[in-house]
Amino acid sequence: MSLLTPEISQALVAAFGNQAVDKLAAMAGGRSGALLLSLSVAGSDYVLRKVDPARPQHQVRLEREFACMAIAAERELAPRLLYSDVANGIAIMAHIHGGALGRTPQHIERAARTLRHLHDGPAFPAGARLADIVAYFDGRLREKNGVGLPGRLTDIMAEIEFATARFACSAPCHNDLNPTNILETADSIFLIDWETACMGDPFLDLAQLGVFNFPGREQREALLASYLARAPIELECARMVLARVQALGFYAAGFALFAALSGAANEVEVVPLVMSDLLALLGAQQGRVAPALVAASLAAEMEREWASNECSVARQLMLS
Repeated sequence: MSLLTPEISQALVAAFGNQAVDKLAAMAGGRSGALLLSLSVAGSDYVLRKVDPARPQHQVRLEREFACMAIAAERELAPRLLYSDVANGIAIMAHIHGGALGRTPQHIERAARTLRHLHDGPAFPAGARLADIVAYFDGRLREKNGVGLPGRLTDIMAEIEFATARFACSAPCHNDLNPTNILETADSIFLIDWETACMGDPFLDLAQLGVFNFPGREQREALLASYLARAPIELECARMVLARVQALGFYAAGFALFAALSGAANEVEVVPLVMSDLLALLGAQQGRVAPALVAASLAAEMEREWASNECSVARQLMLS
């Protein structure tokens, strides 16, 4: 099948005029299902991203996503944006030849500066609440296989949302800072895939970085202190404790839905791994780890942390 559909051809002409498009090729995409194409024009490399318009709430979601992406690109937090077409779900941006974010103290400080720059910027459009997104995932799973998300995941997410309601929409946030959405170059960190971006709690962005990129407790504490540029107060530590549980739940829900929709889930009971073993397996096998195993392990970690005394104290402080 030709990659040059009428909509894509129109987008290329709008972005580049009559200049020759070279090296057009499909790229491996993430779990969003968007079509990604790499191309070169006049010696510069670009990426074309096309979202499936059949996806639920396509128009409303894309208007928000493209608005957030444009703001982030203007502030050099996202790749330079050359062209966007909400109606057809197409964006063309500079191709960032970056690698995975490192995990040294210097990388922690760099990531903290990047998030401060994002959160201090112009407001993003409002978007869905995190608990609503997880509830939507739960509904999709029930439609697919009659079984929703594991354990008490949706209940816990709703309880945390209630406890943190006063911080719900305080800054422009990315809301999906998994390693595939972060590209590091020699000079900068770029964030991609702005599908869930909106006004939100900046501590959730920090907590998401702490799930996969900076999983150690000392790393997470250093990230928070670097982000604040000072030692955190008790309330801020409590926010981070609850935000971590939210981040674990969000990714557990996402991986569970991905497993079901891709046919990767099966009837065999999955035995969850402890977090250190899961991260080691993900590092060794990269994209080959069964998403159902990732979902179950993240959900188990979420429930463990939710049941901890640290989390109980944080809830009481947030509600006081």
